[in-house]
Amino acid sequence: MAEMKKIIYKEADERLMVGMFRETSFSNAGQVWQDFFQGDTIEKLNRLSDAKCCDDIDENDGIGFMYDFRDKQNFNIIIGDFV
Repeated sequence: MAEMKKIIYKEADERLMVGMFRETSFSNAGQVWQDFFQGDTIEKLNRLSDAKCCDDIDENDGIGFMYDFRDKQNFNIIIGDFV
């Protein structure tokens, strides 16, 4: 049984996000997250710890930002962190 989580959206100042970029779809987005956690992206982001910002966000293992929706299924995603 899947665990339900509440997603909270909040406005923030402009920030620079770095991480793993992919073109994907809703049906394949889970694989993108799996690649993020199984790959070396988190390790690379941790090397940027002196450049990480944003005391107003809880520490996390990845922030997903979806954009450039070409249709109802296909979009770009960056999974990473703010610096």
